[in-house]
Amino acid sequence: MFRSRITTDGLHEYLEPDRIRATILPRVSSVQHIDEIRKQGLAYTQMLDLLFTFSIPYPTPECNSAHIRVSDALLKSAGITLDEAITCARQNAREDVSLDVLGNVLAALTGTKTPFGDGLWVLSNSQRAFGSGVLLCPDVLQNAADMMDAERLIILPSSIHEVLCLKDEGMDTAYLLDMVIDINATQVSADDKLTDNVYFFRNGKLESLVTIE
Repeated sequence: MFRSRITTDGLHEYLEPDRIRATILPRVSSVQHIDEIRKQGLAYTQMLDLLFTFSIPYPTPECNSAHIRVSDALLKSAGITLDEAITCARQNAREDVSLDVLGNVLAALTGTKTPFGDGLWVLSNSQRAFGSGVLLCPDVLQNAADMMDAERLIILPSSIHEVLCLKDEGMDTAYLLDMVIDINATQVSADDKLTDNVYFFRNGKLESLVTIE
C-alpha cells in the first residue's frame, strides 16, 4: 500500500524545498504498519495508534493521483525538519477539507435519496482520496465539532480515505467498535483499512476507545 506510481520526468521541480512545503500532505495508517514504514525510511509521526506519513502530489499523464512518498532522507536533503513538515502538511490539508452529511454524500454518488439523516457526517478532502489524513489537524476536527454542535465528537475510521463523525449523545461505544470491526472485515479492502478503533475529539484533543500499549 505504500508504493508510489510515478515516472521521473520533471521530478526535480517537485522536490524543491519550497515546493515541498507548499504541497506536502499527511497520510494516515495504523501503527501496525510501522515496521514497513521504518524499512522504507519514510518520515512519520505517531498519534495514539495512528501513524502519519507524508506525500507530495505528482500528477502524471498516466496517473493524475500519483504521488511521492516523503522519506527522512528527502526532508534532510531539502533542509526541512520533521516538525516543519508536520506544520506544512497540516496547513495544506486544512485548505482542502470536505465535511458533509452522509446522506448528501451517498445521494451525490448514487443520484438517489437515502434514508440517512443528518446525524452522521463524512470528513475527508475534495477528492475523497487519503482524506483521513486530516485527523492530524486539531482545528479541522474542532470545526467539525462546532458545525455539529458536539461537545465531544465520535470519529469512526471508515477507511484511509475518510472518517465518519457523529455527535456523542451517550451512544454505546462498544456497539460502535463492534460495527467498525465488522465493516472493516467485510466491506473495506486491506489496503484501505485504517484501524479497528473508535476515536473521540474533545477539548482540542484526539482520544481513542481502544488503548494501544
